[in-house]
Amino acid sequence: MTLIAEEWEKVIPTTILHCWIKSTILPVPMTATLVSSRGGYRLGLTTVESDVDEAIELMQGTVIEREVIGGESGCDARESVGAWL
Repeated sequence: MTLIAEEWEKVIPTTILHCWIKSTILPVPMTATLVSSRGGYRLGLTTVESDVDEAIELMQGTVIEREVIGGESGCDARESVGAWL
């Protein structure tokens, strides 16, 4: 239980907000309000682009690559992996 508490402390509010928005659980107006009131949340996700590149590189030659990326071009692969993350 201590490990869970320690790891939870490392989660930043931007990550939680991003998860709620990506989940599509919230009504559209509520999601729009969150995005507009916390518009800077996307700035906190700028590392996602480099994470996507790293994920694509690490997945090369794996079953996950075939399932997530398939035979898509580099640009499409980045979009697929970004959505998957």
